[in-house]
Amino acid sequence: MSSINFKNGPQVGKYKVDIQGFEQIVLPELNRKSSDVDVFLIDEIGKMECFSQKFVDAILRILDDNVPVVATVALKGNGFIAEVKSRKDIRLIEITYKNRDYIVDEIVGWL
Repeated sequence: MSSINFKNGPQVGKYKVDIQGFEQIVLPELNRKSSDVDVFLIDEIGKMECFSQKFVDAILRILDDNVPVVATVALKGNGFIAEVKSRKDIRLIEITYKNRDYIVDEIVGWL
């Protein structure tokens, strides 16, 4: 959760991030038992989200589990974003105007 109108919180560009509000919404879903989940869909692992260490910890746990994950990851970024993108156990695909119409079928096939 972010807004140009928030008074407090870390800032990305002109937006301030409400980490507590973000965590209240996102963490219950990310902390579900793996046995209750067929696939995790995560939109997104980006700069704002990475201000939450609880989010980072949950994503690491999910990536280390056996449940398939489909996630969008910021194109640019250091730290955790770079760590996720450099993992040996992921397949990184850049979505472009040329491939966006057929890439969904390809991703579903991998799952």
